Amino acid sequence: MALTAENVKLKAAVDFAAVHNLEVFPLHNVVSGQCSCPDGPGCDRPGKHPRIGWTTEATTDLRKIARWWQKWPDANIGIPTGNRNRIFVLDADDQDGLNELTSLIGELPAPTTVSGRGMPHYWFRLPEDAHITNRQGSIPLGIDVRGDGGFVVVPPSMTNKGEYRWPAGRERLIEPAEPSDKLLDLLRPSEEEKKLVDVSLVKKFSQLDKQKQARYQKYWEKVFNEEIEKIENLAFEDWGRWNKTLFRSAANIWEYVKTPWTPDNKPEAVRLALLDACATHPEEKGWTKAVWDRTIGSAYRKVMYKDGVLPEPSSKNESNEDGDGARVEQFLKNIEAGYERDEDLQDEEYEFLWEDRITANDFCLLQGDGGVGKGLFAVWLMSELTRGTLPGIFLGHPTRCLFISTEEVYNKATKPRLKAQGYNSELILYLNQNKIIGGDSLTLEPWKTKALMQDWNRRGIRVVILDPVQDFFPDAANPDNRKDVRNILRHLQSYGQQYGVTVIGIHHENKGSYGSASDKGAGSKAFRDVARSGFRLALGRNTDDEEERYANPIKSNYSSGKSSFRYEIVEAKVTTDDGQEINTGKFVMGESIESTANDVIQTESLSQKERSFVRKETTKAEIALLEKLIECGAEGMEPAHHKTIAKAVGVSSATVRQNAFNSLIDHRLAENTGQRGKPGVWRITDMAKAKRYLREIKPRPGINDSFRDLAV
Repeated sequence: MALTAENVKLKAAVDFAAVHNLEVFPLHNVVSGQCSCPDGPGCDRPGKHPRIGWTTEATTDLRKIARWWQKWPDANIGIPTGNRNRIFVLDADDQDGLNELTSLIGELPAPTTVSGRGMPHYWFRLPEDAHITNRQGSIPLGIDVRGDGGFVVVPPSMTNKGEYRWPAGRERLIEPAEPSDKLLDLLRPSEEEKKLVDVSLVKKFSQLDKQKQARYQKYWEKVFNEEIEKIENLAFEDWGRWNKTLFRSAANIWEYVKTPWTPDNKPEAVRLALLDACATHPEEKGWTKAVWDRTIGSAYRKVMYKDGVLPEPSSKNESNEDGDGARVEQFLKNIEAGYERDEDLQDEEYEFLWEDRITANDFCLLQGDGGVGKGLFAVWLMSELTRGTLPGIFLGHPTRCLFISTEEVYNKATKPRLKAQGYNSELILYLNQNKIIGGDSLTLEPWKTKALMQDWNRRGIRVVILDPVQDFFPDAANPDNRKDVRNILRHLQSYGQQYGVTVIGIHHENKGSYGSASDKGAGSKAFRDVARSGFRLALGRNTDDEEERYANPIKSNYSSGKSSFRYEIVEAKVTTDDGQEINTGKFVMGESIESTANDVIQTESLSQKERSFVRKETTKAEIALLEKLIECGAEGMEPAHHKTIAKAVGVSSATVRQNAFNSLIDHRLAENTGQRGKPGVWRITDMAKAKRYLREIKPRPGINDSFRDLAV
């Protein structure tokens, strides 16, 4: 996508990533006053929520950013806060809150951005030893905090409240301000009060003067009434969407109830008010008082009960000592049928979708970092299954598969790959979520999971690929929460067994070095714990320091043979339906090997001494590569010449090809002019900057013994 004057949001996103090194991701946008998401007029955050799984996908990769805004040219821009970008942000809701904040910590710096409502956002650098999380209106009233797990909307994004912009006199981002000690003290909870907020500088409601009590009471009523109105004004036809809005509104109210400055509102009174708001709509299947009460209680537990802040509000399920005898008797009667004698149970062998590797009618995890070929592996599996050539229960029986993805454009990426693998096109289905009608979405609430499994069974679908699996979690489910993850995946497992469907969930990995495969997986470890089989795809190095691709089991409860193997990703040419020849990727399975996922991780996680050695080797390669590229000038250098450079300076060719060249790319000094499927050349992008960098890294004679023998 060309950077034209019209593509202001793409230009802005590129500027945040390239100039300021901030990870970005696309948000929904507003069209004719409504959110572009499936909720449309029913969305309670128009233009302010992510289009993708931002917690794992936010990036500074300019090519990925360009693809996003090519797909969604009007997408608003989100920037993660907290450790991801080493910033935290104060979001002011009203002037009174700003005045009170300045009375506590002193003057604030100049605003960094201005929200659609015209209120300032203050960006601060996150100190190395600080841990700042999201907070809503608690430091003091009217000031929200965006830290770990949060994000901010940035200019030139547009919501139904107006356009996000720069303060007067500025046209781009300035460096985040340094936070004062008083501000950090205010944000840092004391040991005794980590479950609430730090009230060392914020008095409780009963301790406030009458003027502040009146203001806080007014603000509380404003928040409460706004959320109640959202519930009362629901007008779209889907109880699942109603339920999501109820959860969000209830959670927002409970967030305020738990703060120390909120008036003394009894949880039970708040619960009843929420139920009354729900009752403005007639009860029907899926939208009943029992459902409302359960959703309100879930929001309460997420916000407060998990922190031990308040006792749970009463409900029809609350413990009652006087009635416990009857409840116990009924409970024991209900579980009576579940007891079975061992002698009545017959031994059964576990079935395999892929012999000794993937269990059938189950949930399987396919984990790996970006670019290792998870999608191509999934395509290979589907192709083998549709031809009936995969060793396992469907060997000799071509099987129908379903592909569902939030990241791949099926006809542009997945279909060419399937053709390259030689699939049976009659047995592949793709679920296009953009064509789902009625404001619905494909999320894995338990009732939807059961309905989907029944539907897939009816259609003869035996294998389903979810890419990535966490993108199909309901909004109320947190992929970092063990209980939430287990609940979602257990239902996939149990209904898969009941209806004969295997679900393979593609799963991303965290950045950085980790000791084991389970630690590297993004989100909760429950992803790995629940899956009975799973693979990790990774790039590793063999004994000759050559890069290789490995697939290793990270979970194989019932395997009896060798499961690890090498694989390759090769280029293939396919003919599209309109007769054009294009290049695509193809997965090629290699030989079985003995290594485990943790063995491969050890080659990725170098010791400090090894890191130092690699850094020296990389610097030698960088110097040699830079000098050669400067010598070549605008014509550039063929990538194949990296072997000559490696031999000249005594390093591996992989060090030149990967470490050195990627380092120059990271410093925005070099590029590969090749495009997809077409080899290009390596060349310098900024000659003056490259020469300065070379002078910086090239050792002076006699100063550094480790470089005395360097020959370039």
